[in-house]
Amino acid sequence: PTIRGLTFTHYAYRALEFEGHDPEGISPEAQHGKDVVGTLLEHCAITHCSRVGGYFRGDKLTIRHCLISDTSTEGIFILSSNDVLLEKNIIRRNNVEKITGYYPAAVKIFNQCYRVTCRDNLVYDQPNSNGIWYDVGNRDGVFVSNWIEDCEDGFFFEISNGAICAGNVFVRCHKGVRSLNAANVHVYQNTFVNTIASF
Repeated sequence: PTIRGLTFTHYAYRALEFEGHDPEGISPEAQHGKDVVGTLLEHCAITHCSRVGGYFRGDKLTIRHCLISDTSTEGIFILSSNDVLLEKNIIRRNNVEKITGYYPAAVKIFNQCYRVTCRDNLVYDQPNSNGIWYDVGNRDGVFVSNWIEDCEDGFFFEISNGAICAGNVFVRCHKGVRSLNAANVHVYQNTFVNTIASF
């Protein structure tokens, strides 16, 4: 599907959900992400959802030039998808209810996603939320030229293998870059302002 120029707002749970296979164990990339392929979400706004802005599954997903704002937990939740591009989005004010005991993120990339690229996004005003979090079994992420401001963990790469984090700016984050139980993470030519990196 191609979705352009629409506003989704005030949903009781989530604005969008693309269904598909969620692996319950280690899954080769050929075995997931094939139910929906080639989704394009462009020039849209997703705001004021009482949980997640959208659950997205499927290979070759592109989310570009969108505003994702004021959600109770995640803004964008990508699951078990390959060759994904998030580009030139504004993502702000997630976890507006300040939920504790739960670990939300502006963007959660979860459960064996391969080659997810986050490029030239603005993620800010997240004092109770992480920025962009690659979590569990992800491979070969690319995180370049993003501006991440006032987040818990700006770029968080956990229980995953292979990432490039380059040319980003991290401002007033608890941890700008955090690599936890992960391998082959290459971090270079980033700017940290009142922010640390944690490995």
